[in-house]
Amino acid sequence: MAPSDESMLDAPSTNSPPDDSLSDASDSPFHAFLDNFPLPSPDEGSIPIMVNSCTGKMASSVIIETLFHELYIIPVSFGSEAMSGQTYDISSKKFYMQGPSNREIVLQHLLAKYPDMIVVDYTLSAALDANVELYCKFGVPFVLGTNGGNRDLMLKTIQNSQSYALVSSQMGKQTVAFLGVLEYMSSRFPGMFAGYTLQVKESLDESKAKSLITMKAASVFFKRLGVAINMNQVESLRDPIQQRDVVEIKEEHLSCHEYYVFHLTSSDKMAHFEFQIKVSGRSMYAESTIDAVKFLNKKIKERHGKKLYNMLDVLRECEQVI
Repeated sequence: MAPSDESMLDAPSTNSPPDDSLSDASDSPFHAFLDNFPLPSPDEGSIPIMVNSCTGKMASSVIIETLFHELYIIPVSFGSEAMSGQTYDISSKKFYMQGPSNREIVLQHLLAKYPDMIVVDYTLSAALDANVELYCKFGVPFVLGTNGGNRDLMLKTIQNSQSYALVSSQMGKQTVAFLGVLEYMSSRFPGMFAGYTLQVKESLDESKAKSLITMKAASVFFKRLGVAINMNQVESLRDPIQQRDVVEIKEEHLSCHEYYVFHLTSSDKMAHFEFQIKVSGRSMYAESTIDAVKFLNKKIKERHGKKLYNMLDVLRECEQVI
């Protein structure tokens, strides 16, 4: 999970309207889209959200999830150059896709219409650094849930900007909460499982298998508890047939799932403890993303001095409410 750092900069001021120097783009595909589908104003109290890479599976899930909340989806999204200028139907709504070229023109136009907008970014990792630089240049608040990019540079860019941001490699708040429990146990009861052996079985889809974010975080906490995860001894399931038959991942979730079993056994084999995570599909991540957007919007309205957050901050806020 990405660290949460504080910046004592003042809250961002209202974003400036587009420059007159940009008026030569009035015959662009973007303006043609606006002629056919004028941007409506959101309902009072709703949060305008721009979901980038809207045709991606995770971004599409977030768009669908917004239907159940007081949020307004801006029908414009950033994507690849190959998709630029095209429109896509997602959840019965037309979206205009803007490629890397002229993104600043489009973003300034959107900021003039929706000064309180928040960006949700689930683009490919190769695009993250440039995207974060763009958001920070214009002081646009954003939620970023994609792995990759130059993380150190990214966080430094955010800290030196006027942007509020929530950055988290693990967006599932329930999984983050589980890791938080492990962290608490390891700090409060270090060495509690000394002398135990730890067996780990995991099954991940291709996107999560590259980063092993949950595994890496858990390994730190189990080590403090007195047992170490030997990555060479982890039982990793990558064959879809095994994923379906051994750990019962449904066919439709083979492309998006996260499964871990951490089994602890005492030296005399008389005591056993087991922790299990099984997440199928994208709904948990989409719901958590909406929570992150609402959380970030609240911090902006409060003009909070801290500007960089992660999902643990969202959970702590929920704890205070309860």
